[in-house]
Amino acid sequence: MTQTHALNGPAWIVVPADQPEQFAEAAQAADVVVLDLHNGVLPRDKEFARQCILECPLDPARTVIRVNPVGTDEHTADLQALETTTYRRVVVPQVESAQQIAGLSGYEVVASIDSPEGALALGEVAGASGVVGLVWGSEDLIGNLGGLTSRKCNGALRDISLHVRSQTLLHAKVNGIFAVDGIFLDVENLEGLLGETLDASSSGFNAKGGVHVSQMAVIKEGFLPKPDKLDWARSVVEAAPEQRGSFRHGAQIVDASVIRLAERMVARTDANAAVTS
Repeated sequence: MTQTHALNGPAWIVVPADQPEQFAEAAQAADVVVLDLHNGVLPRDKEFARQCILECPLDPARTVIRVNPVGTDEHTADLQALETTTYRRVVVPQVESAQQIAGLSGYEVVASIDSPEGALALGEVAGASGVVGLVWGSEDLIGNLGGLTSRKCNGALRDISLHVRSQTLLHAKVNGIFAVDGIFLDVENLEGLLGETLDASSSGFNAKGGVHVSQMAVIKEGFLPKPDKLDWARSVVEAAPEQRGSFRHGAQIVDASVIRLAERMVARTDANAAVTS
């Protein structure tokens, strides 16, 4: 487990666990498949969804199970089903305290911040034992706030969503765990997805969620620097050892902070190439 790659890469796809016909295609397109037992499955189909997870296994190193919220009968049934599998990574929705997830020993937990209570408890949740990553959910967040939509008319996230998004990233990094940016639901707006992914990648998120295989290539693209930027970063890294302190490189003054960003850009690119080769 590394916070750098959020398991195996930046493109996370959420698939309803009661739709096994989608599993293989999703696994081929995405870096990580999240099999959803929560919002993506109707109450009447929960048991069928658990059976699909048992009968249609995926690579456990690239699969995360989104269980139902702690404290519900469905959550208990989810864990009972998972005991017979090799899946040991779970997304837990509606996390609002460290105590909520204390009973998940033996699992690597990606805590989902979907409520005002969860947002205000981020420090406690991010530092809880067993938590390896954070993700945030814009639609559930707005619903739990009593709002109507998570986005403005122009498609941009509302200020409160951006606040929780930023806090999720900050608390993840302070605690040395990975951060997954929220799901982009508009499957036809690939341009908007790319823009939001570029922002997530440049800001420090390790991955981004989507709901359709067509989104995965866009997310992967958004986490790779453009060729000219990568060439620049490599040239900075190569030039730095020969310099004393800050120096001019082309039209830019380069100091320690710029070198660090260039090194990260190169390292992320090389690491992503390694996990996809």
